[in-house]
Amino acid sequence: MKIKVYVAGPLTSSGRVTANVHRAAMIADELLDLGFAVYVPYWNAVQDMIAPRDYDFWLAHDLEWLAVCDVLLRLPGDSPGADAEVHRARELGKHVYFDIEELLEAAQRDDG
Repeated sequence: MKIKVYVAGPLTSSGRVTANVHRAAMIADELLDLGFAVYVPYWNAVQDMIAPRDYDFWLAHDLEWLAVCDVLLRLPGDSPGADAEVHRARELGKHVYFDIEELLEAAQRDDG
């Protein structure tokens, strides 16, 4: 079974939304290539264009997904939402990583 990675980081608070979504998608693609299963809450931005919902709705929705993920990868940048996700991940006893290399090393240790 693949390790499920939740990708958390700034969407609106650090830089442009499109640049932040692009960065998260590129990181998700790298994680997928490395064999991880990935949940990227940034993809909610597309759904929100079709059926807008408020911030609290999306945060609660994402925290439901966080509960079923194995680990959280925190991208750099100021983000109260991502900080809340890190806090919740730690409450749930999940590992929080701050770069892909750190995550990959931990995954390889757990495999071996």
